[in-house]
Amino acid sequence: MFETIEQILSVALGGFALLSAVTGLIVSLLKNCKNKKIAGTAEKINGITELAVQKVIEVEKLFSQASSVLKAVGIKTGEIKKESVMTYLEGCCMEQKIAFDSDYWSEKIEKLVEVLNACGSR
Repeated sequence: MFETIEQILSVALGGFALLSAVTGLIVSLLKNCKNKKIAGTAEKINGITELAVQKVIEVEKLFSQASSVLKAVGIKTGEIKKESVMTYLEGCCMEQKIAFDSDYWSEKIEKLVEVLNACGSR
């Protein structure tokens, strides 16, 4: 079939080059799919973040008048409001089929409340 070592090496190198090209293509396609998945997840998280802003504002408005009454009897509303938003966000994450990271969202809510309080005090 093959008469010389050069022919054997030529066929082997050609096969190796083909295998290398196909492997590179497969890796490239997998990275592209992974990047699209990451981008899709990031888009979902951005959408949930927008909903978080709306929900925090909504909960703040809901508790605006009741807060002073509840505080007068010793009930702190901050944790109640935060838990309400966290429950809502957990449902949003479940609906979007992404993992709910309570530490991540807790931090985001706290920062948002800080910003809203700073804006409200001006």
